[in-house]
Amino acid sequence: KDIENPGSFLLNDHAFSYTYSAGILLKNKKRNSRQTASLLGIAPVDYQPYLQMTPLMGSDRSLNRLKENFSSSQLYIGGQATKKQFLNQLSQNDIVQLYSHATADDNGTEPTLYFADSLMLLSELKMLGNLDTQLIILSACNTAVGKNVPGEGVFSLARGFAAAGIPSSITSLWAIDNHATFRLSEKFYEILAQNKPTDIALQEAKLLFLQENPGRYQLPYFWADKVLVGKTFTFNLRNHYWAYLGVIIFAILLIEVLVYHQKKKEIPF
Repeated sequence: KDIENPGSFLLNDHAFSYTYSAGILLKNKKRNSRQTASLLGIAPVDYQPYLQMTPLMGSDRSLNRLKENFSSSQLYIGGQATKKQFLNQLSQNDIVQLYSHATADDNGTEPTLYFADSLMLLSELKMLGNLDTQLIILSACNTAVGKNVPGEGVFSLARGFAAAGIPSSITSLWAIDNHATFRLSEKFYEILAQNKPTDIALQEAKLLFLQENPGRYQLPYFWADKVLVGKTFTFNLRNHYWAYLGVIIFAILLIEVLVYHQKKKEIPF
C-alpha cells in the first residue's frame, strides 16, 4: 500500500498467486478436464448440535447465485451437505466451492473442516488419493492456517488438498467476514465465466468489491484474506451448444434466402 495514497493497493496493478513449493507445483499438473467445467457446491448452513457451530446464514442463497455461471453443477445444501456427499462427489467435478466453518491455529491443533453431520481432520486428506479436481475454494475461516513445520512449511487444510492432488485453491489467511466472502465469491465466478484466468478473476473481484462496498469494507481485513495458491487456470463454465446451434440455423436460413433470390433472377419472363 502507498503510504502517501491510503486508497492505493498493489492489488490495483497486480494479480497474485502463491505456491507451497516448486515440487508441489510441478507435481500437481492439470489433467484432461471436461470441455465444460462442472461445479460441486457445499453449504451446510446448519450443523449437528454436537459440533457446536453457529449457522452460516446466507451461504445457501450465495451458492445458488453463483451456480448460475455454470452449465453443469451439483449443490448440496443444508442436511445434504454431509461429509459422505462431499467425498463421493469431490473428484467428479472440476471446481469445488465450499461455504462452511473451519478451525485452525499455529500451535499444533489439527485443522478441522465442518460439514452438516460431522467434521474432517487435516490428516484424513492423506487418504483421498490423487484427485481430478482442478480448483477448490475454501470459503471458511483460517483454511490457510496451520502449524509451521521447519523445512516443510505450513500444514493447513489448503495444503492438505494440494497434497491430495488438487493443483489450485483459494484459501483464507484469517477469520472471514460472511458478507464480504459471499460477494467476493459471486464476483469471482462472474469474472471466471468470462474466460479469464483464476488469478485475474480474483484480482478483479476484489477491485469490484472495493468499488461497490465503501466504508469499513475498504479495510484489507475484509478482502485480503483470500489468496490463490497453486496453478492458474482458465475455465469454460458454460456449454455454448445452443449458441452454436443458433449460429448454424441462422447460416442455413441465410443461404436458403440467397439461393431463393438467385433462382428468382434466373427465371425467364
